[in-house]
Amino acid sequence: MSDFCRTAEQRKAAKDHRCTYCGEGIPRGEVYQEQTGVWDGAAFRNKFHAECFQALCDEGEGEFTPYSETRPEREVGVPVEA
Repeated sequence: MSDFCRTAEQRKAAKDHRCTYCGEGIPRGEVYQEQTGVWDGAAFRNKFHAECFQALCDEGEGEFTPYSETRPEREVGVPVEA
């Protein structure tokens, strides 16, 4: 089975979640990015703060150790839509 990632989808949290990138909480009502797929034969579902997902994309590698990165600063004045 080959590895693949679906395109990330923007969602609004109906309950509290934990960001797979930084490990900090995603509170109920906050907009976040969700990405699903298969990696090394195992299905995954990652949830990210918008700024964490952007940092992951900017790094270009796509690989990281879950819950181990530092949460980037959210840009002030940039609206996050649901």
